[in-house]
Amino acid sequence: VYASMTHEYVFDYHQGEVYWCTADVGWVTGHSYIVYGPLANGAITLMFEGVPTYPDSSR
Repeated sequence: VYASMTHEYVFDYHQGEVYWCTADVGWVTGHSYIVYGPLANGAITLMFEGVPTYPDSSR
């Protein structure tokens, strides 16, 4: 319930929006805001495999 509520209010999520979180799924933030919160709210999520700054930060 907490992950669902905070996902909705902290990220200002509205039904039908596409949601993406840059957290690592190996951390609690990733579990809460990549998986549980969006799933509980029926969010459309975008998943990215890898590191956003690879091969360097000017990417």
